[in-house]
Amino acid sequence: MFGRDTNAPDLGRVALIGCCLTVAAGTMLGETGQAEAASPVLIVSPGGSLHDGQTIDLSVGPNTLFTPHARVNVLECADPHGTAANLPTDLSTCDGNTIQANTVLVGANGSFSVAGYTVYQLPSTALGELANYQPVCNATNPCVLYIGQDQNDFTAPKMFSAAFSVGPASGAPAAPAPAPAAGGSNPSTSSGSAGSAASHTGSASVAASSSGASAANSSGSLANTGMPNQLPWTFAIGTVLLITGSLGRRLSLRVSK
Repeated sequence: MFGRDTNAPDLGRVALIGCCLTVAAGTMLGETGQAEAASPVLIVSPGGSLHDGQTIDLSVGPNTLFTPHARVNVLECADPHGTAANLPTDLSTCDGNTIQANTVLVGANGSFSVAGYTVYQLPSTALGELANYQPVCNATNPCVLYIGQDQNDFTAPKMFSAAFSVGPASGAPAAPAPAPAAGGSNPSTSSGSAGSAASHTGSASVAASSSGASAANSSGSLANTGMPNQLPWTFAIGTVLLITGSLGRRLSLRVSK
């Protein structure tokens, strides 16, 4: 009769470790998928540095942030130095005259798109703004796009594009940045009414698609970090350990009989 195989408990622990790794990896994969589905992903085309009067297309993929069938507005806002710490916290650093022309509605899955949004170097004479108008957005003063359900209430669902610069119109010479308004006041307090929307010369369209965009591009849009690279390896290693431990334990128990 064979003696008891003392390796059986070790193999059992190997199987247990493999099981734990597999379950943990599966849980992390599930949570990652839920987070990606919940977080809005913005695609800006084209992105990066833009020029005065250029039109861009925006699309936001399925998400749980924006309220289905709600109205969304897009505004150009200042973002000094292009940092997250300097993102606008209220309408005072946004230009209400840059609101998109047409109504944009959120689809049933949270997705929406805006076609032909016009970006301006601010202040803009095309929008009837004086040289001391605020905010300032140009080649040296970065901007972001506010995209949200209520620009008068920044606690409402919203998101921002990546920071971008706005150079002079294509073929036009660069102009010096205008001096800020005295006392730092901001004449731009438009709430996005029909009057300010009419002054925006870019066209916009409503697209409440059922599929939307699922990944960000690399041209200045918000990044989608995706699934952590180590999760597939963790899952694979856990599975191998689980199988190895289980088979080894069964073989050891069979030999010990």
